[in-house]
Amino acid sequence: MSNPIVTIICLCYNQEKFVREALDSVIKQTYTPIQLIIIDDASTDNSKAIIHTFLNNHPEIHFIALNENKGNCTAFNIALQQAQGKYIVDLAADDILLPDRIKKQVQWLEQAGEKYGAVFSDVQLIDETGKVLSTYYKRDKNGQLIKPIPTGDIYKNIVKHNTISSPSLLFRKKIMDELKGYDETLAYEDFDFMIRSSRLYWYGYIDEVLTLKRLVKGAHHLKFYQRKQHTLLHSTYIICQKIHTLNKTQEENQALVFRIRYHMRQSLFTENKDLVKKFFHLLKIIGKLSLSDRMIYWCSYIPLPIYLFYKWYLKVRYKIY
Repeated sequence: MSNPIVTIICLCYNQEKFVREALDSVIKQTYTPIQLIIIDDASTDNSKAIIHTFLNNHPEIHFIALNENKGNCTAFNIALQQAQGKYIVDLAADDILLPDRIKKQVQWLEQAGEKYGAVFSDVQLIDETGKVLSTYYKRDKNGQLIKPIPTGDIYKNIVKHNTISSPSLLFRKKIMDELKGYDETLAYEDFDFMIRSSRLYWYGYIDEVLTLKRLVKGAHHLKFYQRKQHTLLHSTYIICQKIHTLNKTQEENQALVFRIRYHMRQSLFTENKDLVKKFFHLLKIIGKLSLSDRMIYWCSYIPLPIYLFYKWYLKVRYKIY
């Protein structure tokens, strides 16, 4: 029996420094056949020229150049229309696949059975120069995991903590067909996808580093921590509303409460005060209000320079900014 086709969608937006390395990591995979689709979301730097140079040696590769920026969700959906694979990988153009990644993940899912819809792995975090910083999951001096990684039915775990590094995911294309693609009303795609897909399918884990994730200054996810950057947190609020409709148990609702409280605090710290109120009212609907929830809510009415202290904390604790 021949190997199933795997479709890798590489999304590029102003990543001229890194896109060639990302594309080369796909070409160097030990697994075949792979369908590579490159989609450039209206880059304003030299990314498209670098991609065209790459295509000179690989004319069989699909390339989609968007004339206007559509955002991650819409761009991925456009590329998915051309996907032929049984399995899908969404690759950001600043991340790198290690050579055996696709082979190991496909083998795992082929053996696991249809109740498993996706498989993920550990990730090595690197900086813009390629210097290794750490692994995504904490390990001891012998390289062993400090905590076990939840697998199988992990819906509740994703609701509460979202413990998966999304660049490491490989998933069945039929999931996207069932979910009707990514939600294009959202500013980012991975959390919503993992929530909706884990409600339907189990997730597996391979205890190896199979992907390098690059931490880049000005990366999209860092906008979560910026003052009055409403878009990402508003998308998270919408996803939390979805979770409330998907939840089936009291434990799942408690996991959602944990997450809402985290994002309500984050909204306060980044001075997105309207979102503090929205998260608070969602907690009220669920019926889980504490004294600290009420205090955070009332703090949203007080004109305090909270973000200055939060930015200092991020710099000291996480080296952000």
